[in-house]
Amino acid sequence: MITRGQSLADQLHKEILNWIQSNRAGENGRALPSETELSEMFSTSRATVREALAQLERERLVIRRQGSGTYISPAFHKLSNTLNELNDPLTMIERTGTNATIGNLEYSLGPVSEDSARVLEIKRGDIAVHLRILYLLDSAPAAFLESVIPAFEFHTDSSSLPRFSSLGRFASEVSGRKATHSIATLRAVAATDPIAGLLQVPVGQPLMAMEELCLTDSGQPCFSNLLHLLSNKVELDLLRNSDQSVNQVAIW
Repeated sequence: MITRGQSLADQLHKEILNWIQSNRAGENGRALPSETELSEMFSTSRATVREALAQLERERLVIRRQGSGTYISPAFHKLSNTLNELNDPLTMIERTGTNATIGNLEYSLGPVSEDSARVLEIKRGDIAVHLRILYLLDSAPAAFLESVIPAFEFHTDSSSLPRFSSLGRFASEVSGRKATHSIATLRAVAATDPIAGLLQVPVGQPLMAMEELCLTDSGQPCFSNLLHLLSNKVELDLLRNSDQSVNQVAIW
């Protein structure tokens, strides 16, 4: 039952997620109930159902086929359990080893570059938090993160910024936008200065680089990350769904 509140679509989105997980709905290739059936099940309008399903589709958790129905992504049950962890590299690194920690963290306020402005859909020169984090695994460098987070206007100096607790929460408090999902690109790179020095590897050593754009539910950019990882220390599992674009990659 949906409680009438500020955002019916957001409430229904959560209700449908919980219902699918609890009932293992949509397994074995079966379609989910129709919009009409879902509106009756959750006592809400078809328009609200349509909006909630569109949100699930943007999160790559369901696949909607015109004339056929709505189907869960093959990765739904794994991705829905880890969706809230996508924005925090520490959680990802912890899956490789139990002693993952933040070795060094620093951030500053400053204007964004032309490239960052384009990606984040803001103006060149707008103020953002430039965040840099060195992650350790068993006390040795394992990954280095550079993040650009557009800042509220009232963040005029570093003393006005919130205390860092986790990447997702910090970014939400700085920007006023909550990231619900992200799109990531992975590529192999060679270590260059200063990344090589920070990760304590020779210049030229192969690394993995993950560029990630974190988005709101409506698809509005929240913040961007560039994460360099030592491939011999941090492993990434990738799932590519043949029913979706080859450019849509889920990472956990």
